[in-house]
Amino acid sequence: MKKKIYITISICVLITIIFLLSVKWNMNIFMESTSPPPYDKIDLKVSFDNKIIFDDTLQRNPFSFPTHIECPTRIGFHTISLSSKKVNMQIKKDVFIFFNHHIAVYYGFDTTNIEPVVYIIKGTGGFGYE
Repeated sequence: MKKKIYITISICVLITIIFLLSVKWNMNIFMESTSPPPYDKIDLKVSFDNKIIFDDTLQRNPFSFPTHIECPTRIGFHTISLSSKKVNMQIKKDVFIFFNHHIAVYYGFDTTNIEPVVYIIKGTGGFGYE
């Protein structure tokens, strides 16, 4: 009797794990420029697992929300890479994505060192604009 219960529970857990690893979930990517003018624009190419998802100019707009992209992904390790020809930048980061994770990309400009700064932040839960 105990053996049947153990086998049934093991099969249910195995089916659940296979289901969770095979289904694609929508992951949110938010991008924002926080630099003051004239450094508030950057030509940005964002690749997620070697697939280009954004290739445009990212600019500061204090009156709107960040640029939002939904990318269907599976649970696991993924590579996000950012590149820009204008500021000669190439950044690559490996992240582990789970159910409700999001990625935030912030572009800023360090006025003391006069060089661009880019942050790639992985968060959990909903993205807050405050």
